Parts: sequence; structure tokens; C-alpha cells
Amino acid sequence: MLLDIEARIGELLPESGENLKKYPRIKGRTVKPTGADPTIGSGLSEKKRRDAKAIAKNPDIVKKIKAQASENEDIPTKVAVLNAINYKKEMARMIIKRTAEPLR
Repeated sequence: MLLDIEARIGELLPESGENLKKYPRIKGRTVKPTGADPTIGSGLSEKKRRDAKAIAKNPDIVKKIKAQASENEDIPTKVAVLNAINYKKEMARMIIKRTAEPLR
């Protein structure tokens, strides 16, 4: 359930962090203009936004982790999904590196 929420947040976030509205700060307090629409994700840290986008871009891995967790009577976690995403990226990087190396 929480992974679905995290994925949906990642889908709703703007593509770049530059799209987030910047409000002026006065003596350590953020001042929002009256009637301003809050931007989705403006209250999230960069790490949380990055994680949510990664989960949203990899629904197949989320589905796999959920299946493994239910098989083991465990709870599917965000950390498990992010680790699987990083593992997939690392394996793809290694394959590209191997194919790019000249044969000796």
C-alpha cells in the first residue's frame, strides 16, 4: 500500500526540482503569497523526491518485490525496492562496460 502511494507521488511530481515555487524568506520564515497554489512536492526533500520518482519509473520492480514479500509473509519496503533498482542499474552498467572493453 505504501509503495503504491510512493509511486503515485513520484508520478505527480514535476520533472525537475526547478519547477518548485520559491517563496521569499523573512527572518527564517517562509512567506507564501496569498492565494498561491502549493506545488506538489514542495515540502519534500530532494532525496524523497528522487526516491519517489525512481519507484514510479520502475513498476515492474515494485511488483516483483511485493510478490517476494507476500511469498515470504513479509512487508514490502521502500528500501528493498530502491536496492533492487540500484542493483538493476549497476548490472546494466557492468554489462555496458564489458561490451565496451576491447578483447585482448
